[in-house]
Amino acid sequence: FSSDFVEPSLTIPVTNPTTEAVNLSTTSSIGDDSTVMSTADGMSVTLSTTSVDPGIDELIGNLQYEAPVLDFASVPSKLGSISGTLEYAREAVYDSVIGFYRVADVNGGVIDPVSGNVIQTTDANYKNYALASSNIVTELSDLSVANNQTASKNITIDENSIIAPYAISNGNTYFAYESANSDGIAHFKSMGTNCLGLEDLIGGGDRDYDDFILKFDFNSVIA
Repeated sequence: FSSDFVEPSLTIPVTNPTTEAVNLSTTSSIGDDSTVMSTADGMSVTLSTTSVDPGIDELIGNLQYEAPVLDFASVPSKLGSISGTLEYAREAVYDSVIGFYRVADVNGGVIDPVSGNVIQTTDANYKNYALASSNIVTELSDLSVANNQTASKNITIDENSIIAPYAISNGNTYFAYESANSDGIAHFKSMGTNCLGLEDLIGGGDRDYDDFILKFDFNSVIA
C-alpha cells in the first residue's frame, strides 16, 4: 500500500475533560473556552473549543474511537444524499467480499425486520438478523478486489443510520464486534478517520488488519 493510504491518527472527541474518564492527568486550569491538563511528569495538553462546524467526513467518522462504523445518523437529513469516493485494497490470499449493514447503535445491535426488536451481537442468530435484506446497504455491497491490487469508485449514499462492515472470507462471515464472531475476535479496526481494516483469518491471525483496507472520502452533499 502507498504510505498515504492509511491515516496515521484518529481524532477522539472529549466532551467533558474534567471527568474521571481522563484518568492519566489532572486539570490544572479551566477557562471559558479552554482547559489545560497536566501529567505527573510535566507534560501538558491544552483543549480548546471551536466554533467551526465539523465537516461531513468528521461527522460520519465521529464514533470510530468506539467502533469501526460510519455514522450517517449524525448527518442532518436535510442535507440529502452524500457523495464521495471509496478506495480499497487487498493484501491477502483469501478472496474477501466486504459489505455494510445498518446497526441500531454503536454496540452493533440490529433491528429484527419482523418484530422490530433490537437483536444484540451476543444473539446466536445475530448473523441472520444483521444480514437481512432490510439491513443491507446496497450502495456498499459486494466490494472485492484482487490480491495486491487497489480499486476506487465514486459513491452516492442516501442513508440515515449507523452502518457497520462485514466480510465473507474463506467461508466465514466476520463482523466488527467480537461477540458477534465465533472466534471472539473483532475482525475490523479503525485505521484513521473513515478508514477501516480487515483481519481475514479466523482466530485473528497476525492481527495486522491490513488484509483488506477501505478508505472513504465524503466530499459533498446532494440536496
